[in-house]
Amino acid sequence: MTSSDNKLQALRATTRAVAAPDRFEAWRESVQGLFDVEPVSPSEFLVDTATWHFEELLVIQAQHSARRQNRTERSIRTEPVDHYRVLLQHQGSLRLDEDGRRLLVEPGQVVISDMARPEVFDTDAGASTIVIVPRDVLDRASPRPLDLHGTVAKGPAGALLAEHLVRLTRDASLLDRREAAPLARATVHMIAAAFSSALAADETVLSSGATLLRQACRFIDEHLSEPDFSVQDLCVRFNVSRATLYRLFEPLGGVSRYVLERRLINAHDHLSAADRVRHLARVAEAHGFRDTTHFSKSFRRMFGYSPSEVGLQTQATVPVHAIDGEPPAVVREWLRKLRA
Repeated sequence: MTSSDNKLQALRATTRAVAAPDRFEAWRESVQGLFDVEPVSPSEFLVDTATWHFEELLVIQAQHSARRQNRTERSIRTEPVDHYRVLLQHQGSLRLDEDGRRLLVEPGQVVISDMARPEVFDTDAGASTIVIVPRDVLDRASPRPLDLHGTVAKGPAGALLAEHLVRLTRDASLLDRREAAPLARATVHMIAAAFSSALAADETVLSSGATLLRQACRFIDEHLSEPDFSVQDLCVRFNVSRATLYRLFEPLGGVSRYVLERRLINAHDHLSAADRVRHLARVAEAHGFRDTTHFSKSFRRMFGYSPSEVGLQTQATVPVHAIDGEPPAVVREWLRKLRA
């Protein structure tokens, strides 16, 4: 293996290889499901990105045209990722709507968003650095449970984090692969320190419900294949009443709806694997459904097509631009598999 083979390689995506009238649609397809996007000037739309996989982190350098981008309740259900997104704005302003608050993020500032919660933002043409970090990884590095969604890192700690992210993306492709893991851990601790210092001490109390909800969602995910799994199992596991659980899951449409949609999402991922033989009855049973008809009807209601059409839908939405000869699905797969 040569020394260049040991270097941390970036996957690069650009809309420049696409005819100008088709550039925005190419980009929309590449983020379809994760975000709903709207252009400010579709005919002039350009995006250039470089993505590095730092073990437990994704680090993305982006130059982009002005756009509006939403993470909706539907996209959260259909493309669930239990990660935080840390964004350093280099050029152009970013305006965020999160939990009813309107935030303005100026160049040089760093903001964090919870990708399991709705978000609306619009940004000027400019550049940014984005770090995707799994929730468990950042929670372990934080001094206490915190509700970080929509927090802007300020003061010296925020400035140090911004400077670190600038250097990280500037020198990423010069790094040896063996340096990625320790640098990822250092970056996580810098993120935790910057945002912990930005929050008041009483945020611990405010975040207790969010912490319980995350734990309950994780417990559900571990038992999705069990058809007899019930709300009572959650009540016993976390020693809470049904009323408390219903109140916690209200923003997600209720406990039963959350369980159903998570089962359907897992079944969709299973069916998307080209090397797997599709026996719908077995797929349904493996994902907690006793009845194949109920599974098929629920699947169509959620995704808009039947389980047998999954492969056709996947082929129809392959973006037309390339990332170093690889489809943009490479980065999406990294995102899905990003774990502690």
